[in-house]
Amino acid sequence: MINKNRKVPKIVIVPQGGIANRIRAIASAYQLSVETNKPLKVVWCANKEIKADLNDIIDTTDLPFEISKKGELLYNLTYEIPRKRNFFLSSIFQFFSKNKFIFQIGSNPSFPSEEEFLKLTTENDSDIVILSGLEFYDYDPSIIKNLFKVTKEVEKRKLEILNGNKPLLGLHIRRTDNKESIENSPLELFEEEIKKALAENKNIQFFLASDDQDVKNYLSNQYSKNIVYNPNKADRNSKEGIIDAMAELEILSGCKIILGSFYSSFSEIAAQLGAAQLKVLKKS
Repeated sequence: MINKNRKVPKIVIVPQGGIANRIRAIASAYQLSVETNKPLKVVWCANKEIKADLNDIIDTTDLPFEISKKGELLYNLTYEIPRKRNFFLSSIFQFFSKNKFIFQIGSNPSFPSEEEFLKLTTENDSDIVILSGLEFYDYDPSIIKNLFKVTKEVEKRKLEILNGNKPLLGLHIRRTDNKESIENSPLELFEEEIKKALAENKNIQFFLASDDQDVKNYLSNQYSKNIVYNPNKADRNSKEGIIDAMAELEILSGCKIILGSFYSSFSEIAAQLGAAQLKVLKKS
């Protein structure tokens, strides 16, 4: 006899990091849920990494998975990785929970391989809760384009930033806390590509996305006739700032070619969102 009250085990993804990191983690979990025929639940927390809910930037109307919003306090006590900043209190909840928790912290070697993920999700009768901001499971890039449609508010902001312009080349220059991008994708590499493109077409337009206001100021002054950019300062700590970032991601995705930064998920996800060709600039 079938027990109709038996809980159906789920894949639960708790995406970490900024917009692009969260998008690729959700895409990975979605692919895993499809292949294992298990429902997907996305647990979203608007915290210091992203001060916005998923439905502020993505149209969630027809998404094929459940979305659960968690406040920071509840999130820190239940889903957060046990550590000093939450006094390891989440370990208590996780110890008594029937769910299986898997944490991705940097390049943690204990994080399961794809084969182990399949085994876990196939053989486990409890929810598999995954905290990650990485592409932990190979997914079809079309998932990004098909699932993540922006909200009307993001689309409106995108049009405001473009102001009727149609840039062909996107520039994503990652700075601030990303040491790998700063070291491997210096500004001079982007300037070299800008000059090459201008030599071929003096009227070509670039869209510049950067989390460094000094970079935006410098390039807009140097190439004012050819650079389209969002003058607002990058801000993860407000809903408006996150909407701006999503609008910039959307604009980049509409460029023919994206000149991206090394070790940047933002560059990669922008290319997957649209039909853009990604060329990562890295010094030899």
